[in-house]
Amino acid sequence: MLNRSIDSNGVLFVVNYNGHDLHFNEWSATDDCIYYFPLATLVDNGYAKASSQGCMVPFENIYLLDDDDKMLLGVPDSYDKAMRLRGDGMLNTSDFKYKIEFLTSVPDGEIFVYKRSGNIIICQDKQYLLSEAQYELLRKVEDYNCQEDEIKTTDFNLRSFAEIKELALQAGCELDSYLANENVYVPDKIKIEVGADEEGFTIDPSIDIEENDKFKRTFDRMRKVQGQYPLQRDNGERVRVVLNPEQRANLEQLKQTGGRHRTREQIKELTEHPTELFDPNVFDLSELYSDRVIEIGIYKPKFYPFICPYKSCWIAGATVETPENGTTKINIGNEFELAELKQCIKDAEDGNKDIVDYKDTQMGIEDAKFLANTAEKQLKSPDKPVKTDDSVHKVLIIEENADEVGFAVNDRVIERGDKYTLFKNPFLKESFKLKEHQKEGVAWLQHLYNSKASGCLMADDMGLGKTLQILYFIDWHSRKYPNHKPYLIVAPISLLENWENEYNRFFQEPHLSICRMTSKEVSRHFNKQTVDNMQKLDIILTNYESLRIAQLNFCAVEFDVVALDEAQKIKTPGTLVTNAAKALKSNFKIAMTGTPVENSLLDLWCIMDFCVPGLLGNAKAFAAKYQNPLKKEDTDIEQLGNEVHEKLGIYFMRRLKKDAVKDLPEKYELKQQVEMPSVQENTYRNVINSYVSGQQPNMLLTIMDIREVSEHPYLYDSTLQQHESNELVETSARLQATIPILDRIKDKGEKVIIFSERKETQKMLQRICHERYGIIPKIINGDTPSIVTRQRAGKQSRQASIDDFQSVPGFNVIIMSPVAAGMGLNVTAANHVIHYSRHWNPAKESQATDRAYRIGQTKDVYVYYPMATCKSFKSFDESLDELLSRKTSLATSTIFPTERVEVKQEELGQMLFGVN
Repeated sequence: MLNRSIDSNGVLFVVNYNGHDLHFNEWSATDDCIYYFPLATLVDNGYAKASSQGCMVPFENIYLLDDDDKMLLGVPDSYDKAMRLRGDGMLNTSDFKYKIEFLTSVPDGEIFVYKRSGNIIICQDKQYLLSEAQYELLRKVEDYNCQEDEIKTTDFNLRSFAEIKELALQAGCELDSYLANENVYVPDKIKIEVGADEEGFTIDPSIDIEENDKFKRTFDRMRKVQGQYPLQRDNGERVRVVLNPEQRANLEQLKQTGGRHRTREQIKELTEHPTELFDPNVFDLSELYSDRVIEIGIYKPKFYPFICPYKSCWIAGATVETPENGTTKINIGNEFELAELKQCIKDAEDGNKDIVDYKDTQMGIEDAKFLANTAEKQLKSPDKPVKTDDSVHKVLIIEENADEVGFAVNDRVIERGDKYTLFKNPFLKESFKLKEHQKEGVAWLQHLYNSKASGCLMADDMGLGKTLQILYFIDWHSRKYPNHKPYLIVAPISLLENWENEYNRFFQEPHLSICRMTSKEVSRHFNKQTVDNMQKLDIILTNYESLRIAQLNFCAVEFDVVALDEAQKIKTPGTLVTNAAKALKSNFKIAMTGTPVENSLLDLWCIMDFCVPGLLGNAKAFAAKYQNPLKKEDTDIEQLGNEVHEKLGIYFMRRLKKDAVKDLPEKYELKQQVEMPSVQENTYRNVINSYVSGQQPNMLLTIMDIREVSEHPYLYDSTLQQHESNELVETSARLQATIPILDRIKDKGEKVIIFSERKETQKMLQRICHERYGIIPKIINGDTPSIVTRQRAGKQSRQASIDDFQSVPGFNVIIMSPVAAGMGLNVTAANHVIHYSRHWNPAKESQATDRAYRIGQTKDVYVYYPMATCKSFKSFDESLDELLSRKTSLATSTIFPTERVEVKQEELGQMLFGVN
């Protein structure tokens, strides 16, 4: 029996058996094992703590459970009533306090008396779970109210209010009239604008609000710098700009050194030596960064939202700019178009793509979500334009080389040969030896570095040991150049641990120290001390998100070598992470990816613009010459690819597994077909009939529905958890094909990876494996929701989960999302792979298989495809398999967009329904 209690740390889940509480690890052997599985995932990832008392989940981590798991574990329902924030007193007094009310409705609803433990409140004898924003708002308010009166200066109160009001808006919390009418802006940094007027050259402070001109005039008019600047908005409202002491001190120095007008010589001195007058913690300064950096400014994506009147109502739309298509305007005028956009977003997320294809237009996924959110609000209120989020980011603005080449490295004539000299590193441990293709790769890197090349792209096939080649090169470089600058390795966060482990495993001591530095250790704001400390390190490991967030610090460090693992992360021009990577200062830049071209040839241009800026010209001209012809059916794709390959020259290396490694074991692919049980066939036919009869006229939604039915009929009606394991197997053809495969693998005492995309299916497979084989497979997926604050009781990374799986003797199962497993993970202890669900893209599916079929694999590898079939019609599984088989041969091409080999839903529609 599951019990739940709440204390000051979080929620404790307890299973009581025969009068005593079980250790969490013992739950799996009881009838209460259903409670074990959702919590075990949190424990594995360090979001919960297992003990002899049960399982403790900190309040912040309750949000990681999905709705079904919350219901199963008895987590309270979400709080769905009203909240109101009141102010007690005036913001300029030390006795000011906030009060939060919970009530049935605003403004005149009944106010509840409540008790709270963490993010769970009790109102009228019923428990509710607060949302993350509501919980954070309560904590900030309580923290403020607990401050001593002497701390509550007007400056402190206004700063706190700016943060609390923002949280209240996020939480949907009503503000009383006093708080609602107060507006406070606290500038993070102040930008310095150099200009000119009729009196000469000017220098002015600038802040990022609409009332900036009013702020500049008010600032100039006053003899001394003020702590607050009250400004009047055009609508009559007041907004107070609050400066911190450091900002005031720096601006006071600006006033004392001559006011806003300066001579030409003074302006020149100021721009050449900005830190002598301005503190980089307070002001935006770009002189600290690489030559490619133009300024520190506001991020402006190549996506511009607008709302336009149409037929006497307002609709949402966007202007999208790309090098390929120029400027395109798209509108979302009705619910059908909105549903279509949302489906395109979901397809992109399912495929782990950064780009959404909608109405023959490509846009970044975050931009597409923004457009969908705006359109949803606008469709509900068509009589007036909705307010959009005007939040901005201060980032490094670089020469993007989009319309013209604004930044290029110096042209060098570098000798290109068939073979390069390898400078050996004697510190590689004796138990490891470079394979021939790895020797060639390292020698190529050494040759380019010694020739003073700016960088290169290593595009070796998956599983050829790119990690070892890069580490060998870095370790060799550090021993040849003892006074070296630091080395930076940027990788997906799931691979950072693997990079550290591999370096320590491969090389003898003394070797370089490795420091993982993410946005937890490196702040968003420039910090000279942090930069100075980083400059003294050996190898720095970070992830792409941290590079984006903390770019003002990472990009101020001078590196000897920067290596980007899974460099397709910067394949999209103009995005924040792409520009941050291109702003890095380094003597030598290496991009590594087994898929240099995913969506379009522009991916390749963008990655090479990081390695060797200017080599492929500007993005617009490159797209016109090489990408746009791919849209024509008569284009000779092979010739076009060869032409691009020639332009890449010595800066590009690509070896395929079949050519480079001769001692890999055999790989066998086996398709296991089983006819659908009656329950599955009937559900499948009902979905088809709904489409044919016009009851569900959307073909794309129908395809997604029959895809679910083919996986399991109870997945389609969301009842998987309501059925016993035996019944689940009896009603699914794919499960009936999978179980005998697992039985044979168990008899051999070998290991298997099962790939499945859906979280519900992963949990179903985990439950079946537990009940049938007595094991609890680890699940590795990309399900990491973003919450305000998350505490970890103890971390178990993806690599650690894989290590646990591989260390168990004999038979074992691990369940992976093909997307989450598509990057860098090494699972060579498994020599069986089951693709329970197929990926639309054969290249991505092959990458998933390569987790097992790679260097280090000593056994023959068996790859299984369980398929649901039917005698009376060609099933979804058969149709998808046929389309994937047709396109597989194209997927191995070097200079070919893997996006082009992906099965389109329209193609499936043609095959399944005979329509376009």
